[in-house]
Amino acid sequence: MTEEHEHQQVKGPRTKKGLVIINTGNGKGKTSAALGVLFRAWGRDMNVHMF
Repeated sequence: MTEEHEHQQVKGPRTKKGLVIINTGNGKGKTSAALGVLFRAWGRDMNVHMF
């Protein structure tokens, strides 16, 4: 397979709504999950905050 992958375009209008995501639970993976979502949103020029 020699297909070149392109970035997918965001479909539909962007809304100015906020979103709060809380990662909980025992064990590992919470910070990695939060950073993954944060960097993907930041890469699409969205305002992001992590506390």
